[in-house]
Amino acid sequence: MPDTPMGNSSKEILGSLSKIVIGMANLRNEFGTGHGRNSSFKPLPVRYGKLTAGATITLIEFLLDTIESKNS
Repeated sequence: MPDTPMGNSSKEILGSLSKIVIGMANLRNEFGTGHGRNSSFKPLPVRYGKLTAGATITLIEFLLDTIESKNS
């Protein structure tokens, strides 16, 4: 992205979305149910799943729109 106010803001937003994805992957590894947890294990609240799903949908829509605009 060019070094412009729009480019810099876009980089910041995309970086934040990337950090959400990485952070949620780390939480999933630590608190997910797929790693054979013991009986005292407490999973993350549902709101974290909603945050991940919402951020993922937003990122995918943006990436698809970007690809589409480049192919037009």
